[in-house]
Amino acid sequence: MKNILLRTLIFLVVNVVLFWFHFWVFRGHYPFAGWATALLHIILLIFFPYTNYFKK
Repeated sequence: MKNILLRTLIFLVVNVVLFWFHFWVFRGHYPFAGWATALLHIILLIFFPYTNYFKK
């Protein structure tokens, strides 16, 4: 149980950091790159191996 909670917390923190990164890139010199990083993040979330990562 402790392992699953730790992995869930790490997963959430990484997603929040990536979300902030998208906004940081969007406010930079190339705002279209923020959309590209957000699209890449969504694709990674779709193909992430949830069953292997959150295995008991």
